[in-house]
Amino acid sequence: MHDYWQTVIGRQFAAAIQMLRSAVEACPDDLWDDRADGTPFWHLAYHALFFTDFYLSDDAETFQARGYHADKADFLPGDSPFPKSGARVI
Repeated sequence: MHDYWQTVIGRQFAAAIQMLRSAVEACPDDLWDDRADGTPFWHLAYHALFFTDFYLSDDAETFQARGYHADKADFLPGDSPFPKSGARVI
């Protein structure tokens, strides 16, 4: 039964990542950085990918952002910064 649920969840996760990829590829250039409604599309997509990477890591203490990480782009407008201790409260 464990293998069944692992397969089901894995497929749903893969489908969600594919949906995000499709949305990024289909986003018109003029909307990519449009801030008329607040946060631009690229920032929302980046936020989703950053935290996907974060949640798939072993733990918060050993997590290392990728080389392409944009400083503070993991926060959305209005988010509180993480505590200075480095511990992420999620």
